Amino acid sequence: MAKRPVSRECSLESIKEEDETVDNQIVKEDHFTIPRTSMSSLNDDDYISIVDLDDHVLEKIQKPDKDMNPMAIAIPSDPCHRRPDTRASRLNGGFQHDEGKEHHLAFPGFSKQHSKGEEENAEAVAGNCEKKTKWRQIYLVSFINYLIFLPAFTLAVVNFNYLIEIDTTVPVDYNGWMRALMRIGHAIGSACAASYCYTTKTYQPALTVGRLLSIASCLLYGMIELFPADQRRWPWLVIFLVQDAAEGSNIVFRSYVARMSTDSDRQTAYSILSGAEMIAIVSGPGIQALAGFIDGDFYLLECVKINKYTAPIWICLLISILSLIITLVFFREPHADEVVGKMEDDATLKEKFATAWKQLKCMDSFVLSGCLVEKCIGSFGSTTILTLAAPFITATFNTSDYSFFLSIFQLIAGVSSILTVVVFMVSRGSKRLNPVTTFTLSLITFLVMYTAAYPWFDAYSTPVVLRDANSPQGCDGTQYSWCEDSRIVHPWMWVILTGSLIGVAVPFANIGFDTVFSQVLGDIDQNIMQALLIVVVDCTMAFVPVLATSVFKRFGPNAWWLVVMGVMSGGIVLLAFLRPRLRMITAPSAIKTLEATEAKQ
Repeated sequence: MAKRPVSRECSLESIKEEDETVDNQIVKEDHFTIPRTSMSSLNDDDYISIVDLDDHVLEKIQKPDKDMNPMAIAIPSDPCHRRPDTRASRLNGGFQHDEGKEHHLAFPGFSKQHSKGEEENAEAVAGNCEKKTKWRQIYLVSFINYLIFLPAFTLAVVNFNYLIEIDTTVPVDYNGWMRALMRIGHAIGSACAASYCYTTKTYQPALTVGRLLSIASCLLYGMIELFPADQRRWPWLVIFLVQDAAEGSNIVFRSYVARMSTDSDRQTAYSILSGAEMIAIVSGPGIQALAGFIDGDFYLLECVKINKYTAPIWICLLISILSLIITLVFFREPHADEVVGKMEDDATLKEKFATAWKQLKCMDSFVLSGCLVEKCIGSFGSTTILTLAAPFITATFNTSDYSFFLSIFQLIAGVSSILTVVVFMVSRGSKRLNPVTTFTLSLITFLVMYTAAYPWFDAYSTPVVLRDANSPQGCDGTQYSWCEDSRIVHPWMWVILTGSLIGVAVPFANIGFDTVFSQVLGDIDQNIMQALLIVVVDCTMAFVPVLATSVFKRFGPNAWWLVVMGVMSGGIVLLAFLRPRLRMITAPSAIKTLEATEAKQ
């Protein structure tokens, strides 16, 4: 029998025609017949739908009874075949269909004598079987996500400053190497958690191990001063390696949200997940600010020291314990019908990874590689600030209270992030904006932010104050050769502008890209593919902190701002080339949602 490949490069009009045809199902001769779209209305590049089936229908097909026509349907076993969750996922892959044949699904008991009543009943069953977003579980994992990120953002304000207080031999480029190791730890944690979830189809054990690792890192951090003063930098690396490996376990939330949400609600669901992280950005400096009121050192035990640097870590320890309890008590695994690939449970580990590899090869390589590059570019913008904010403020702001500036900066960024997420959801931007557009806005915002950070004009900037007897906190010319000739944007202007804009760019990048990538992957078990993304990004971004601190040390911050501007510009250009293909994947769900919204109004 002749077969022809069906291209994924189809028009939205043909998809709408196809859906209208599928909706006009009829009952005919003891079979529930799903007529194909008339061949005269199809071009070579049109897509022919594959109808998603209930689990009970699939069971009937796999084990037909005596009344069922054994020739009614064939189930493909090709791992490239993925059950289309929406029209968007239908576009993500090629299929082949027999020319000129109708596909029949046999339903025992359906006869033309009572076709009208049974047809109404079938429509009711189909409506009840539609996937619905599990909002309660999405809110729960978002809260757990908040608790996971809270220790990280609490310590991000002062961790490097605390280290140089307890180990004065630490050089400035140590911060770059530490950030690089943190990326590697995050990649390891993400890969392990995602692989476990993919092979076992469970989420809770990976999250539990992550919480236990976080508790261990908090305990080690609280006892760091028990180590010799000139050797504390080494256990310090272990602390953040373990902490970021623990944070990597939240990679499973990406696939969990994809499983628990419909395509039309996907961007809203990711907005909630990202919003929890943004709230942590605000809460972290708040905890540190409260600890700042502690004057002097207090000892609860001989090895438990409490001061403005260590008090937050004991709070973080309690937070990690709380998140562990919530994970063990309230977290719910997806039901069997919500887990993709459950039938693979009997396969060996090697066979499961072989299936994932085949699914990867079935994807559009240009779109997939483009997504990886774009994720790296988005992470490049945020990684730069995380790496250079502390040394930049310490070296150029001529102040001894650099922790105050860092706290204000992070507070502004957090408030801006929360407002961005709230406005995005209240204005129904998560429904009206295509996720490709959302991610494009994030890159544009990053570009504007770094452009505003560069001292283009004298009236807009101020000279860097050199260290001398009158300015003991000025820029150290013996350490940085660029101090004498450099200018920077006014400190408060930099803090306000950069904090406000990064608060817009980061949530847009997270929401937009996570939605795009989940729809590119389609209706498969996304754990391995999401982990692949994070591992590639983390390993690539591991070089950025080292490179950024090296350029900062030798040429100053302004040279690196120019580099980042170039990278963001390149990302916008690349996204312009990717946009047509990405919109083919993401646009249908947005159109469908808008049509439903307009119909209700």
